[in-house]
Amino acid sequence: MAGTLRFLTQSIHPTAVRCQELKYRSIIRCMENIRLRIGKRIKELRKKRGLTQEKLSEVADIDYKYIQRLEGKNPPALKVDTVERLICV
Repeated sequence: MAGTLRFLTQSIHPTAVRCQELKYRSIIRCMENIRLRIGKRIKELRKKRGLTQEKLSEVADIDYKYIQRLEGKNPPALKVDTVERLICV
C-alpha cells in the first residue's frame, strides 16, 4: 500500500512533460504541412486543367467554399471520400 501511495503522489518530471509537448507539436506541424502541400497540389492541378474553383466544385460535387478553404492558408482535414471525388475529376 505504501508503495502504491508513493507512486501516486510522485510528480512527473518537467522534462518528460516538455518532451511530450514537443512531440505533439511536431506531429501537428507535420499534419499542417501535409494539408498545405495537398492544397497547393489541388490548386496546381486545377489550374493546369483550366478549371475554376466553382467548376471543380460542380464536377466533384463539393461546395466551392470548401475548395477555397483547401487551397487557402489554413486548410481543413481532408476526408477520404473528398479526396476520391477530387481524384476522379
